[in-house]
Amino acid sequence: MAKLIIKNMFNKFKKNKQAFTLVELLVVVFIIGLLTSITIYSIQNSKAKSRDVKRVNDISQIQMALEKYYNKNQNYPAVLSDLSSSTDIYLATIPEAPNQPDGDCTVENNEYVYTVSGTNNTNYTLSFCLGDNSGDLSAGVNQAVPGEI
Repeated sequence: MAKLIIKNMFNKFKKNKQAFTLVELLVVVFIIGLLTSITIYSIQNSKAKSRDVKRVNDISQIQMALEKYYNKNQNYPAVLSDLSSSTDIYLATIPEAPNQPDGDCTVENNEYVYTVSGTNNTNYTLSFCLGDNSGDLSAGVNQAVPGEI
């Protein structure tokens, strides 16, 4: 008898519960959409930070090559391309800023701008733009000079 009652209850439950309700489906779709949005936002933030890290590393690399050039020639090159086109190669290829500007950077200031100055090219300024704070550097246009960024 108990077996028959359990079997009848199971059959009733099975007949009444054949599919998900519309509300259940909408909740699941909403949760999946929310998780997707959070993931995409996180990935884009990570990409922007990695582009800023690349910019800082590029500037450091250019500065090291400039110092090697200066130690040999007692002046800085007139243009950055001299670092890779002279008889002594100080930098195999001149790094370029990542294509996508970040933060308050625009397409115009999203490049590395080298300016040489001083008597006999004894000083330089290397301008670059960061989308967000990176270490001691603030977001926006920054300048590297001999011995420091």
